[in-house]
Amino acid sequence: MSVKRTALFAGSLLVLSLGAAKIALSERAAADTAGPADLSADAASIENSVFDVASGDARFTTLVELIQLAGLETGLDAPGAVTVFAPTNDAFAALPAETLNALKEEANRPLLVDILKRHVAPQPVTSAAVTGLETQIVTVGGDAIDVDATDGVKIGEATVVEADIQAANGFVHAIDAVLLPAAVGAIE
Repeated sequence: MSVKRTALFAGSLLVLSLGAAKIALSERAAADTAGPADLSADAASIENSVFDVASGDARFTTLVELIQLAGLETGLDAPGAVTVFAPTNDAFAALPAETLNALKEEANRPLLVDILKRHVAPQPVTSAAVTGLETQIVTVGGDAIDVDATDGVKIGEATVVEADIQAANGFVHAIDAVLLPAAVGAIE
């Protein structure tokens, strides 16, 4: 083999080796970090979307009503993986009645949409993936919500009261408070 061919061959092997090492390191880094979880194989046998799961649970009737008012149910039925941090009816009942009523008004629809998007992560997130961490999850609305799973799981100011309710396209976590932005004070 000529010197030129040998050098080209050796260079090609080096590039391939470096590429393989880079892939191995990135896979190891991904495995070493407790980030969003993949949907389990069980999801393939589940037919209900995250919206269907919420609609079928009596604890989430207020949330489902607001999702329908905002016209967001289609996005929660879509394929792909999402996580919904679902405030219970009790969480909505803890809001001042005038705030909840104002959110139902057509004039406040953009704010309602923003609030609901604060409750959806664009990837599957299980409680096991965040256990022991203090981190943030970026929501569909673009907000970074604090997660503290050092003692139970808190999402913002809310506590997860039931975790990891699996749907065909993600997970639902029941929470005990509504994740409100500062702008809500403007409608009270």
